[in-house]
Amino acid sequence: MQRSTAASRIVEYLTLLGISHREFNRRTGFSNGLLGHAVKDGRALGSDKLERVLREFPDLDPEWLLMGEGPMQRFEVSAQKQSRSAA
Repeated sequence: MQRSTAASRIVEYLTLLGISHREFNRRTGFSNGLLGHAVKDGRALGSDKLERVLREFPDLDPEWLLMGEGPMQRFEVSAQKQSRSAA
């Protein structure tokens, strides 16, 4: 069994939200293939890249991203976005 990495958890998150790798790369400034290669090779992403992901996707829970523990999304941020869109 392959160990889960931050890169594979990002892919799981993107799948849940229906965001393509292309859109993710556009939003984070990642080069094409970086995320896919990191998942395939089991490589870690640098802290600068993880910081970009967390800044672009503030509802993504940092503890879940880094360690795979806890909920995937932060409830508070999700609730704030929902209340804004309802207004």
